[in-house]
Amino acid sequence: IGIVFFAMLVSLLTAKIAVVNAQRGLESTTQKMAQVSANNNDLKQEIGELTSSDRLNAFAQKHDLKLNENNIRNVSK
Repeated sequence: IGIVFFAMLVSLLTAKIAVVNAQRGLESTTQKMAQVSANNNDLKQEIGELTSSDRLNAFAQKHDLKLNENNIRNVSK
């Protein structure tokens, strides 16, 4: 009976350690996902700023580019 109890205790401890390690992995992955999501949001904001019509118009004006209405096509996603 003592050997069976000891074997069950070892199995229980092994399972508990596995659960704790899995939780650590989950927390690490969740933290990385939050960082990537925040970085994606920052990049989306930067894209919005870089493609703003005011910025594009200022760039065009600085480089003596002219707007030709006949060459403009509106594309919707």
